[in-house]
Amino acid sequence: MTTVMDKGLVAWLSIGVLDLGVIWLLIFTLRAVSIKSVLREKDPNSQPSLAQTAALSAAQASNGQDATIAALANTSYSRLSGFIGSIILACFLWAASNYVIYASFYEPGAVADYVKSFGSYFLAGASLFAPYAVNQLSKVFKQ
Repeated sequence: MTTVMDKGLVAWLSIGVLDLGVIWLLIFTLRAVSIKSVLREKDPNSQPSLAQTAALSAAQASNGQDATIAALANTSYSRLSGFIGSIILACFLWAASNYVIYASFYEPGAVADYVKSFGSYFLAGASLFAPYAVNQLSKVFKQ
């Protein structure tokens, strides 16, 4: 027969193993990813080249102006909103998995209802990717 202390220890160790595993997986998979290149507009004709942006940034910096405006010239809003949306959804999924592990030890009956509600949340969260989808669809119809 397990005591409350044993149950709590196992629950928190399980959550700790999950969290360390997720952190390690994120570090391992994202270590070679360049966020600037991910968020850069794919269509080279719609944005200035990296060389033009670097020259503009250098000119603005030498004049004492903020160089971040030139750096943002190559950023795609639809990719940025999709990137932020994916981070939000990933954080929710991570937190939800921690709650499911915790609740499975302390409130086993509540887990089924909680997991069933995920579908509507992720459907609403998919709206964060709408600008990216509209951008991609508009490119299809332009050709």
